[in-house]
Amino acid sequence: TATHLLQSALKIVVNESVGQKGSLVAFNKLRFDFNSSQPISKDQISKVETLVNSWIMENYSLATKNMAKSEALEKGAVAMFGEKYDDEVRVVDVPGVSMELCGGTHVKSTSELGCFKIISEEGISAGVRRIEALAGQSALDYFSDRNSLVNQLSDLLKANPNQLFDRVKFLQSELINKNKDIQKMKAEIAYFKYSSLSSSAEKVGSFLMLVSQVDGLDGNSLQSAALDLTSQLGDKSIVILGGIPIPENKKLLFVVSLGKAIVKIGFHAGKLINDIAKICSGGGGGKPNFAQAGAREIDKLNDALKYAKNDLIKKLENHSDK
Repeated sequence: TATHLLQSALKIVVNESVGQKGSLVAFNKLRFDFNSSQPISKDQISKVETLVNSWIMENYSLATKNMAKSEALEKGAVAMFGEKYDDEVRVVDVPGVSMELCGGTHVKSTSELGCFKIISEEGISAGVRRIEALAGQSALDYFSDRNSLVNQLSDLLKANPNQLFDRVKFLQSELINKNKDIQKMKAEIAYFKYSSLSSSAEKVGSFLMLVSQVDGLDGNSLQSAALDLTSQLGDKSIVILGGIPIPENKKLLFVVSLGKAIVKIGFHAGKLINDIAKICSGGGGGKPNFAQAGAREIDKLNDALKYAKNDLIKKLENHSDK
């Protein structure tokens, strides 16, 4: 019965063309699949629930009658598309609300359903949506569980239920601000970690090369470090940094930053970083002057940085001779 009421409500609220594409009626819930080219909005879901519950409270008596299929369809009874029916069919009628061909079990009056609650709505394939809903005791149990959850949240957040929304909004805002502070602190820590690295840059001909391991920096911080170091070392510098951002993550990050003069003589950061990262089963890419990559094999980090250093020395020496 609840499934019939749901289909009638969807036809009124969503579209008259809504039709059943499949259903499940279990002892504790119902599932209803129907055609719709668009998702059903929260406002529409609310209106469908309100409409079904109003029919439940209005206590319509159900009438069932066997009649010829042609007569039933002529009277406007809804048949499931693709379903095969005998010449004589059973019609379940909720006067003025719903009339469908159905051989299933029904209540005698809508008030026996008690209440109705939609618990989910989702797309399951192109043009087909699915609603899961509860009625009767299952719906009451659902409300009871939700009420218990609200009470737990109220205790946890030290707010009465009516204040929960504002309390959560406040905490979200506070969290955003705290995260900004954390990011600022991370940037400061990162600066102290890499600020002294410029002194360890090696001179190769007229160029400066810095290849180093820097752990504990996330992608943004490692990027900032490389760009700042390149700025400090000048247009003829190459900076390659690699490290483990968070040991528990079991991953590597690499960045390559090139000065303008290095790019001008034909070096490309994206090409360099791919050659380095693939040693650790990784890859990446970027612009001619800057690139970043990720990789998985932490134990090969030293091999990758050693390769990068030796490879750069050869390439830079060749250009220094010209």
